[in-house]
Amino acid sequence: MRNSLLLLSFALGLMLSALGCSSVSVTVDPIPTSIIIELNSSAETNSEQLWGFWDVAFDPQAGRFDVTPLRGSAFQANVTKFLQPPASPIHLITVAVDAGESDFPAGLVVCDVTIRHPFMGVAKWRGFNVRGTVMGNATTAGMGDSGERWPSLNELRVLNADGYARWWNPTEFTTFNKIFGYTEGGKAPAGFYASGTINGYKYFADGLSPEAPLSSMDLSQRGSFSTDPGLNTRRYEL
Repeated sequence: MRNSLLLLSFALGLMLSALGCSSVSVTVDPIPTSIIIELNSSAETNSEQLWGFWDVAFDPQAGRFDVTPLRGSAFQANVTKFLQPPASPIHLITVAVDAGESDFPAGLVVCDVTIRHPFMGVAKWRGFNVRGTVMGNATTAGMGDSGERWPSLNELRVLNADGYARWWNPTEFTTFNKIFGYTEGGKAPAGFYASGTINGYKYFADGLSPEAPLSSMDLSQRGSFSTDPGLNTRRYEL
């Protein structure tokens, strides 16, 4: 596991679409005449994009809908290239290993990963659904898709993953060093291309502390990674 830290390759999205497929959720608040409906139209496929995300409040007594736009059209992008030289004069991803919590002989590495926004201070480049994905070799095939490769128990994986993504792996996203393809991380061994296609990630958002579960995120902030102060840290257990 000594190379675990070297295999970190972060697929970070600016103006990203939400996870999952199109969904409708209904929540009834303490006032029975008010129903809040969240419509989230999104997809994790190359052929679909998020066109809108709204809060819709319906007042049956007044016979009125109040629609509040939360997010406009968006897309998934890999901005790893902007977080490291030569695009950036310094590495905007830093890794701090917690030796006290790690168990190196057992292959456990615990580290805090900090990301600085590559466009700090430029409000229009606020990020959404920013994920730091750990990519390594994987040999477990998916049951529904023979092209899937998941890490097995003895391979590099994120033990405390917030979720799993298929984005930006070098096997399938072969427009290398482009925002819609794989970019080799500056902390990865030169020429290393992970075979895993389904990889664990940690979610980076304002107000989400390093060890906080994703469920504690303030949903009113919409999973935002703002450009001011433009700095977030998450803890990885590898």
